[in-house]
Amino acid sequence: MTPSTATLRAAVQRSLRTHFNTSCRIVSFERRESIYATSFRIEDLQITLDTGVTLPIIFKDVSPGAMMAGARRAKPRSLYDPLREIRVYQRVLGPHNLGTATCYGAVADARRRRYWLFLEKVAGVEMYQVGSRATWLQVSRWLAGTHLAFAAQAAVPASLPSRHLLKYDRDFYRRWMTRARRFAAAHRSPRGDLRRRRLASIAGCYEMAIDRLLTLPVTVIHGEFYPSNILVRRLGQRLRVCPIDWETAAVGPGLIDLAALTEGNWSDVDRRRLAMPYWRQVRSQPWATAPGDFMTLLDCCRLYHAVKWLGWAKHWSPPASQRRDWLADAVMIAERLEP
Repeated sequence: MTPSTATLRAAVQRSLRTHFNTSCRIVSFERRESIYATSFRIEDLQITLDTGVTLPIIFKDVSPGAMMAGARRAKPRSLYDPLREIRVYQRVLGPHNLGTATCYGAVADARRRRYWLFLEKVAGVEMYQVGSRATWLQVSRWLAGTHLAFAAQAAVPASLPSRHLLKYDRDFYRRWMTRARRFAAAHRSPRGDLRRRRLASIAGCYEMAIDRLLTLPVTVIHGEFYPSNILVRRLGQRLRVCPIDWETAAVGPGLIDLAALTEGNWSDVDRRRLAMPYWRQVRSQPWATAPGDFMTLLDCCRLYHAVKWLGWAKHWSPPASQRRDWLADAVMIAERLEP
């Protein structure tokens, strides 16, 4: 249920008073539905305080009843936790000065089934609209630094909302192949037969990829670090990088996020160039050996992404910015990974 303006205004005021540690009062409150909502209802709020400060705020409602119809049909239920994104902003992103959206506050009321986030509305451009190669390289470098910072935090589980984060363990990786094969089996057609054969042909390689990924150290990852989920803004010589939609945040290998960033119609040469700033940041780590081995590990992550989308939902296709022939990608990557 959409909250009344009075209820929402009161919740925002409480959050801002806590955030700024003052007795500020809202003197102007405007709200309008956002056109950018994909998974959950989002509103743009324009808040003016009695101090004269005006704040553009994103109100994201991650309550069960606020999930949009398309997401409800497609998103696997096992991935949903209404507290995940709230806790990530509060306990993971908050302690670091990374450029991610400021969290002004949240509401987590299990009795009312009310889970709200009040976030800074970041002015920026979606990464997929950026043509500058230098910007892409900077984002790759930023991602590596972020993963290194989060890895230190992940080493102290008490500092993380661990029970809310997804875990990239063997069962998690395997569930996507199981789902993909089940969906293919339901298609009684020549196309379904072809899909079943191709999935069967890469199953062994996918298991090998899982084995490789389970050897990697873990950090806190975004989970869907696709260019459509990244805002960037140039501030003089500095680039602000702001990933949004942390709904599938997890503990897993950082290369999962790099694989999402480098997905798309890149040539192998350009994908390698884009991955190298990340590698240079992490190459002192024991697992980040030669660039060639690093790219093989990245291919293992790309294979996971392809299989995940094949097993995402029975009747669904991703947004245009993420749409690909995932089965063809999976077969191609598996062939390259075969010893």
